[in-house]
Amino acid sequence: MTGPIGLVAVSLSIYSDALDPDHVTEVLARPFDHAHRKGDRSGTNRSGMGTGHWSISEYARDNKELTGEEAIDRVIERVSVPASTWLTTLGEFRARLLVSLELSDQNQGLSITPSQMAWLSSRGIRLDLDVHGRARPDYV
Repeated sequence: MTGPIGLVAVSLSIYSDALDPDHVTEVLARPFDHAHRKGDRSGTNRSGMGTGHWSISEYARDNKELTGEEAIDRVIERVSVPASTWLTTLGEFRARLLVSLELSDQNQGLSITPSQMAWLSSRGIRLDLDVHGRARPDYV
């Protein structure tokens, strides 16, 4: 891996038709960055949201603030409840950690550490990777 990644965005999201964002906030003892209940209307969505959603996010741009690995750690640190509490109170909901990368050059990436993978796995959280890169001129 060479050079800083253009942008790393890490979001932990919890979804369910029955999700109450206030309940998730209470269980995790952390406020959300974005949340809504199924049917809530916002902006141009006049028909209402299709499912409930609760999320927190961290961003790293050009690795100036923090690395991608550190952004993942910051999200994990914001949700410090034990796996048993997570599974007992939030296990019925779908959860995912989305790591989005906007590569600014060739041959870039980040590592997901064994401890990060264990944290996700112990809570049944899916890991999604979204990678955007610049096209190489010789491929066009």
